[in-house]
Amino acid sequence: MTSHTVESYPKVVRVSTAVIVDGVHTYSEGEKGEGTWTYAPRSSEEMEKLEKIVKRAVNFNPDRGDGIEVVNIPFTKMDTGWDEGAQGAAAGGWLSYARKYGPSAKGVLLFAFLFCVFIFVVRPLLRWLTAGPASRQGMLVQLPKTVSEIESEYRGKPSNRDQAIDLIASDEENSLKLVRSWLSEGKA
Repeated sequence: MTSHTVESYPKVVRVSTAVIVDGVHTYSEGEKGEGTWTYAPRSSEEMEKLEKIVKRAVNFNPDRGDGIEVVNIPFTKMDTGWDEGAQGAAAGGWLSYARKYGPSAKGVLLFAFLFCVFIFVVRPLLRWLTAGPASRQGMLVQLPKTVSEIESEYRGKPSNRDQAIDLIASDEENSLKLVRSWLSEGKA
């Protein structure tokens, strides 16, 4: 005798979760324009709230042996590593100009880029598409026509039915032979 057991869903044996939380970084500017970053760790109440949120998110069950660890660690070190001499030199150098004029320079560079795209890509493409004597006439023919323009083109021309009647009337003997051959093919 063979027995097959199929479980409808997988069973979670144990959940282990680790969460790293960054503290609060604040920037304070000094009297001479130099600033410092300070790091403040999260309070114990905030950490408890975050731990409760994580427990709810992973469906924490202590009977199952689940483990959750929420730790407060700074993600980045805010110390730039400059000494006072380097900061003083950079304050009057290109870095101070970059900080001062950076946001407006982004707009100017974007405008210059779009201008160059227009001059070197769009304009030559338009010239290429519209260049040549045949292309100008071909373009005008391809433009959409109104109903009245289409009707005026076909007003003087005979219809297909009229053309067929004229063809049969001009050569009655051959037309009669053609119709008889069609009828004989239909009987066979």
